[in-house]
Amino acid sequence: MQIYHHNDLTQFQGQNDLVLTIGIFDGCHLGHRLLFDEIKKMSQQLGAKSAVVTFNSADHKPRYRQINHPNLGERLLKECGVEELHLLDFEQNIKDLSAEDFLNEILIKKFRTKGIVLGEDAQLGKNRSTGAVEFLEKASHQGLKTACVPLKQIGGEVISSSRIRCHISSGHFSVVDDLLGYPFTIGGFVVKDQQKARKMGFPTANIPLLNTQYPPHGVYRCRICLDPCEQNEFKKAIAYVGTRPTLLPDSSEAFLEVHIPQWNGCLYDKYVEVSGLKFLRPEMKFSNIDELKSQIQVDLQN
Repeated sequence: MQIYHHNDLTQFQGQNDLVLTIGIFDGCHLGHRLLFDEIKKMSQQLGAKSAVVTFNSADHKPRYRQINHPNLGERLLKECGVEELHLLDFEQNIKDLSAEDFLNEILIKKFRTKGIVLGEDAQLGKNRSTGAVEFLEKASHQGLKTACVPLKQIGGEVISSSRIRCHISSGHFSVVDDLLGYPFTIGGFVVKDQQKARKMGFPTANIPLLNTQYPPHGVYRCRICLDPCEQNEFKKAIAYVGTRPTLLPDSSEAFLEVHIPQWNGCLYDKYVEVSGLKFLRPEMKFSNIDELKSQIQVDLQN
């Protein structure tokens, strides 16, 4: 899959005819996959490339906690058969465009669009003022092939990223897996922290959760993939999600800490993925370090 980052569309001219869909596809869930299947089918009919157009926020900080780390999101799109990913910086010159101007000035003139596929709940243009049906009618009048994909439901409810985030925050992992169509996974880069867990004899890979939708604070059985882009080799591990109230009582920043029993190695600055979370116990604040160490031993035995 080819990935294009666009911060200046005046310098961009597409190389391929495209059939594309537009949106924020956080989670790459089963509803999103209906769109990807449709753009693949239409692109084959039109002899074009299948593409996803999505947006970076102007300050590069998401408006909500993300289900997928960008590395995972890109890999899932590739696995779905998407041929091109176009990331647009959501600056004022894009944000202020009407839906019709976005269609004419960006999608047709810049991206050489031949077909557009949207979900029926899509809203485009300044202030999200134009719905999918109206936008696709405008595209059809410009000679583009179009398709509007119905929303996918499970259990009588529409699959949505916001619904999935709610289930993650409640720890309903089996429901999350059903809605995603794959195991819920937390990805991130390992940072060097204060190494207090290492000094206690339980070295951990520390992953900040600043922009990530994370489950309830607590301790989990899990598995970790140390090189997800190259291989699918998993190691059994124990994970902690929380603010570390015993060691850092004044901290409010949540971390994911993963301890891999009987494993030695350096993971600093490496991208890893944690999945298969099974709840063991809630977060606890201990009176001293010895109490914490004793509980960790119990967690490992469990």
